[in-house]
Amino acid sequence: MMRRRNQQADPPPLRAATLTLLLAAVVVCLALLGVLCLATARADLALAERQLNSAYDTAAAELVGAQWYREADQRSYGEGTTLTADLDAGVKGDLTLHIEARGTENGVEIEPKIAGLLLAAILSDTLAFRSPTCTPIDVAAAKRLAKIAGVDIDEFALEMFEAGENLAGKTAEEVFLQDFKVFMCGDVRFGVAQGSYMTRKNLQAAQKLLQPYLEEARNKQNVEDLYMLLTDVPKEESVVICTGRHADEMLRSGFEKEPEEDGSWTLPGVVSRKKQFIPALMSAYQEL
Repeated sequence: MMRRRNQQADPPPLRAATLTLLLAAVVVCLALLGVLCLATARADLALAERQLNSAYDTAAAELVGAQWYREADQRSYGEGTTLTADLDAGVKGDLTLHIEARGTENGVEIEPKIAGLLLAAILSDTLAFRSPTCTPIDVAAAKRLAKIAGVDIDEFALEMFEAGENLAGKTAEEVFLQDFKVFMCGDVRFGVAQGSYMTRKNLQAAQKLLQPYLEEARNKQNVEDLYMLLTDVPKEESVVICTGRHADEMLRSGFEKEPEEDGSWTLPGVVSRKKQFIPALMSAYQEL
């Protein structure tokens, strides 16, 4: 009788096996969860370290640049006169060229990172030597800086412009405001923005992004007419999109051109806002 009761009290073999499998599954899941948590923590730590290193690099570059600038400033002009004072007094030339020239003349060594930054400034300002504002001094300074930075000018310029024209994650307003200026001609207030592109594909992508935004930008900037120059650097021409009461008339009068089928204006040879686009517009506005 007791043997029969004990036999009845033992759990069925099948139920015990199921419980064992469930426990094993729980253990495996907990182990996987632990591995995933550890992997996530390591990834977060690596990301934090990269961001911290980037911040350190930026701070170090800024510190080196500031120290180099002060040393060049002091050696160049001596006590009582500084590079800033020279520029304020009306000395002609670009600040980048002044910094590079004074440092070179006075034996102040330029760090490779600083040389790269100065080179980028010259290439951007001169559209990689294609702008009419470019001078032999720009070219000579860029060659010296490229040698210090250890880069090829053409490759460096291509990478720089491609990075700048990347639209990923950018809004139309952000792209528009990267280089926007307001001008006055008589009582007319107008605005001109410019972007430079190394490929037609990227230029057209920017045009598609910006075209619907122009009227909103015109209202936000409180200008009567608004122009956006999309400059094709290799082709040395600009595609212009615009909005405003006088905009089409001014382009027609200033450049003796007609719009394309999509309403844009193609201006061969026009790459400089300062030297080419604005003077033609000013002449056209003066005839209003």
